Amino acid sequence: LLEAEHRYTPGAPEFSALAWLAPETPSTAGVLKQETQPSAHDPEIRTFCVVLDEPVLPAVFFEWLEQVRGICGPDLLRMKGLVNLAGIEGPCVVHAVQTLLHKLVQLPEWPSDDHRSRIVFITRGWTQATLEGWLRPMLAFRPVRL
Repeated sequence: LLEAEHRYTPGAPEFSALAWLAPETPSTAGVLKQETQPSAHDPEIRTFCVVLDEPVLPAVFFEWLEQVRGICGPDLLRMKGLVNLAGIEGPCVVHAVQTLLHKLVQLPEWPSDDHRSRIVFITRGWTQATLEGWLRPMLAFRPVRL
């Protein structure tokens, strides 16, 4: 691969997380929007970005991701993002297409001062409100210490 192509390959030394997120991330002046944007070509295709302000427990995040993959299946056209997982240094790169989840890649450092989790979705027929509706109650989970 050419060096420029490595900018979009998580784990490659030339990987640019912000460039990787940018092409499909709804944004204005670099600020992520959290609203659903229907496709001009197909009104069932939606692009949106789920933003989480606080680190999320890995078990909670991956349980939600399994729920999204299992229910949305072939209608999960693309998912990619940087996730701030509690207890893990640096951001983790996640990406999936339909039910195929690629291996999690941990980056050595955040690409900017923004340490929020940002997960971009492209779906057919699924809305941001629905996917966030599955996640928000799970975020309230706190492990019980015995």
